[in-house]
Amino acid sequence: MTDKTKKTVLIVAGLAAVGGAIYYFTAHPGSSGGTTFDPTGNGNVTTPGVTPFNASKVANDLWQELKPWGFASIISGNGDQRDEIFRILAKVSQTQFGQVVKAFGKKGYSKNWGNDSFLLWETITYYDLPFILKNELEAKDYNTLRQKYPQYL
Repeated sequence: MTDKTKKTVLIVAGLAAVGGAIYYFTAHPGSSGGTTFDPTGNGNVTTPGVTPFNASKVANDLWQELKPWGFASIISGNGDQRDEIFRILAKVSQTQFGQVVKAFGKKGYSKNWGNDSFLLWETITYYDLPFILKNELEAKDYNTLRQKYPQYL
């Protein structure tokens, strides 16, 4: 094999490798190529470049909605907080919700005021996500979530 032939073979092999890598990383979801298992252990398959499910982020996003003054279903009259809670949970499966409950843990929460602020005479009590959701949401909204996550609510 001459030097020119070797160079041509290396260039063609390199281009084929780059083309294969591009195909692997841009394969459409549902095709057999380009998928990996989600490292969070929730059993879902994700496509490279798509952020895998992060239970801690979902738990923190929920807490940001749940901790202000008032109750999510009735504070603004138009359900803005409730809608945001439902938006955050829209694509969360039951298995993932179990991870969110675990990541949420227990937070200091005033069940009387519906927030994370306490009056001087109040003792800080810590509650888990199911309790806070039940306290924050109207019964019909909480029941909607119970139907979606019956193992955890």
